[in-house]
Amino acid sequence: MPFDISRPRFIVDECTFDETTNAFVPAGRLPAWIILPRSPLVVYSRVPEGVERIVKARYDLVPRIPATTDDHPRIYDQ
Repeated sequence: MPFDISRPRFIVDECTFDETTNAFVPAGRLPAWIILPRSPLVVYSRVPEGVERIVKARYDLVPRIPATTDDHPRIYDQ
């Protein structure tokens, strides 16, 4: 995520998800926030199944920020 392009810089404590262990790294720590990208361009917005399971079981949905509207058709080149 490009958090470093904002001014002043947005400071985040990032962690990663290890798909082989289905756990966040550093181990044993769940992030306070998880930002899930959703896009018809599946190559760029893939979310691991393990993350989907953790989000459904342990998190509440907060603001959803749509980047487009459904008032016109869109065409994508995967």
